[in-house]
Amino acid sequence: FIGWETQCLGRPVINESFDQGAIDSALEIYQQGRPLLLDRLRLDQQLALTNQANLRGYPVMASLIATPVDNVLLNEIRETFVYPSDAHLGFTLLDALLVVRYLGSCTEQARRLFVQIWSQLRPQVIGRAACAPRIWAT
Repeated sequence: FIGWETQCLGRPVINESFDQGAIDSALEIYQQGRPLLLDRLRLDQQLALTNQANLRGYPVMASLIATPVDNVLLNEIRETFVYPSDAHLGFTLLDALLVVRYLGSCTEQARRLFVQIWSQLRPQVIGRAACAPRIWAT
């Protein structure tokens, strides 16, 4: 399995920030009835959008999940990956589940980075060449 989700708070391209409301986001990944990842994010204060322990003022957050991944593949990705200077990216391996987190200002940048990671993962995880689906071109 390889999948990702991206969330953008506000409309940063036109300088509209997410300054009212709340977000309650949940991501759950199960395999054969066993939870591999139970992830929850709740933000209901403006301070949570800007402080260092939460979103650091970035409007875009994204997660890429892949399984099965081992330390060898994770290290290959880390060694060849070009980290952006204007965003934060982290890789975590939970048993055989890889979780990649993005925090930045641009959904397109998150997509490009995740396509780069997906291209390395797909042959190893799914056993198929990294051929982008046609829907990605629309």
